[in-house]
Amino acid sequence: MDSGSLAHLYGTNSVPSNSELQTLKDLLAPDEIELSRLEKEIKQIQELLQPLYKEKKAIEDRIRPLKSLSSLFRHLPPEIMQEIFMRSRPSSYSRTSGICDAPLLLLRICRSWRDLALTTPQLWASLDVAVPKHLAVSEASTESKMDAYTAEIHRWITRSGDAPLFLRMRQDHYSRGHANFFITILQDYLKHSPRLVSIDLRVEREVLEAITPTLDARSFIGLSTVKIWDSSYDPPSKVFAASNLLKAENLKHFHFLPSYCPTFTDLPLKWSNLTSLSIGASQTTRLFFPGNVDEIPFSASESISILRRTPHLVSCTLMLPSFATPRAQENEDHGDRPTVMLQNLETLRMTGPDEELAIIIQRIETPRIRNFTYHPWVPADSRSMTPIFQPFPHHPSVPSDRPVITTSQSSPLLDFFNRYGEGIESISIDPLDITETDLTASLERIPAVKDLHLGPAQSVSTYYHPAITQLGNRSIPFTNAHLALLTPKPHSLCPRLENFQCTMPASLTQDAICSFLDARLDAKNIASGVGRIQSLSFPSLQLDFPLMEFMDTTNRYREEFVNLYFWKDMHNQPSFSGGFNARLTPWMDDL
Repeated sequence: MDSGSLAHLYGTNSVPSNSELQTLKDLLAPDEIELSRLEKEIKQIQELLQPLYKEKKAIEDRIRPLKSLSSLFRHLPPEIMQEIFMRSRPSSYSRTSGICDAPLLLLRICRSWRDLALTTPQLWASLDVAVPKHLAVSEASTESKMDAYTAEIHRWITRSGDAPLFLRMRQDHYSRGHANFFITILQDYLKHSPRLVSIDLRVEREVLEAITPTLDARSFIGLSTVKIWDSSYDPPSKVFAASNLLKAENLKHFHFLPSYCPTFTDLPLKWSNLTSLSIGASQTTRLFFPGNVDEIPFSASESISILRRTPHLVSCTLMLPSFATPRAQENEDHGDRPTVMLQNLETLRMTGPDEELAIIIQRIETPRIRNFTYHPWVPADSRSMTPIFQPFPHHPSVPSDRPVITTSQSSPLLDFFNRYGEGIESISIDPLDITETDLTASLERIPAVKDLHLGPAQSVSTYYHPAITQLGNRSIPFTNAHLALLTPKPHSLCPRLENFQCTMPASLTQDAICSFLDARLDAKNIASGVGRIQSLSFPSLQLDFPLMEFMDTTNRYREEFVNLYFWKDMHNQPSFSGGFNARLTPWMDDL
């Protein structure tokens, strides 16, 4: 029977007539009979298979214990298993206490694994203490659950035996009402002060004050790392609560981000011992609670004073506050001032007022610099401030035989690149108010760079700095002409480039991007020394960029394992003016 007579019903909500329903039944009848026959045969075959399935399961149950005796894990020495356990811990520090991750997960596999995990102190030596969101809410049962959580952390400490301890505490806005919990845990860890190697405290000052001044600093014989993020809004105490931690004899790494701006030079540190330093001021209090802020700013002068005391630094991060008190002496000729030699410094990261950062880079010597981050900001009233590329005298330390960039006028940043740009392999710079000539000159002086980031930072860090907004548009967008400078033909600027992220407003075409990728993936270019591109990111393309069409075009690059990210920015359009461009700071989560 032909179903063509029902064609008018397909794809509609029409109701079939009685005659059409009878036609449907006649059409279905043969196939339903055949389907019923097949189901009956399948059932008969399944009944025949059931005894076989039972026999198979019985054999598997019988040989399973015997096969387990020859398991590879039974032949591995406990030391190897312990190393496997150690490497099974989550890479994210914030998940070390998760019940679905090692080491807690290892307690539920089998008896032998549980026994081995409980007798491996190193598994329990590091802990990230935070209040889970489901416990942070105020409920009748919360107190008992928090008590159970506290008891589990006590067991965690006990299992660590005599192993060196690494503690991280995070008090976010969900857990502001649980200060007593953090104080209890912190005090428990401080009872094991000789074993403490690293302390990372991202808590309010009430918790910090649990580190009493009576605590003997000499007991922290193994403490090498102290990180403190004070998120309080209240005025600071006259005596820094955690000062005894800073007196540790072997302290090498110090990271301090308070909610106020203290005189850092007064901290009781053995500055000359430090190899890693990150200091600055949280902007939240300064921006929204200016009455709670100490009047002493963290300036370029204080930064240089600190750097003089830390000759062995390998890594340094300076986060200058949003406001700086004018200093008359800074109007003097910076070229005549003595410089600070940082012979071992490999990583330098800075953010703050542009004129303050310009003073610092003009006053330091960093012959081994490899990683450089420079994120200045310009205040709304920039008429009283000097632009990023202000003229400065040529630095006397530049060798006479090194070619010097010739631009319309010299600048602190270009002068720094003249001296040390050839050794930089990773750079992140926010080129505010930069000219075409200066941008090209900057790229010319970093030929060894592999990781390049141009533009404002994009970060989701809770502890970003500074929380500043920039008015208006930037001086220049990133265009096809700029990308062409980085495109091997066969030569280009930054020939070893492997990772490029540009968060500047970009006005690019598909052809320019594809030409860049093709040249950076060309086998002949790579054989000649050109870096093979690994990742490319333009998150601030112009609104008229054909993004969806371009996604299909770039599939061939993804097949060559190139990480690509493209997005359009509503602020990146000619008609946009007077808007806000959020300026966050990267690398904060790396501190």
